[in-house]
Amino acid sequence: MKHLFHIIILSVLCSTVACTHNGGDIGHLFGQWRLESISENDQSGNITSQQCDTVFWAFQSNICDIRLVDYNSYDYKFYTGLYKQGNNQLEINILSYMSYDIITAQDSATALRHLAPLYIDNLTPLFKINTLNRNEMILEYNNKYYNFKKLN
Repeated sequence: MKHLFHIIILSVLCSTVACTHNGGDIGHLFGQWRLESISENDQSGNITSQQCDTVFWAFQSNICDIRLVDYNSYDYKFYTGLYKQGNNQLEINILSYMSYDIITAQDSATALRHLAPLYIDNLTPLFKINTLNRNEMILEYNNKYYNFKKLN
């Protein structure tokens, strides 16, 4: 009987703790995204594009995770922060780099140096959302277009 009581209590606790909000509707942003390319329009209207299949962004609840992977060495750099989405904008507040909190100016400089290939120049970038659906996301930041494909 005591064993049955523990099972019931455990079942109730598990059912009351959930990862989803809004009745399970967590929106299109939830999940893992691979950055396919970064594009830019130059002054003459030509589009230049840089392939980027080694950058992954993941969103869950209000947490954002950014990973830059080096397939040759199997090494990666990662950032964790909070994000807000609204009014066709995505604001990311990067709080940690490689599991260390970004506290000092030196921490910020180190984190930004590794974000430079992504043309991200501050730790609170504000992206304009041009497209966001279940399969594709296109963000705009500093006249660059970030083209993502959903992985899951």
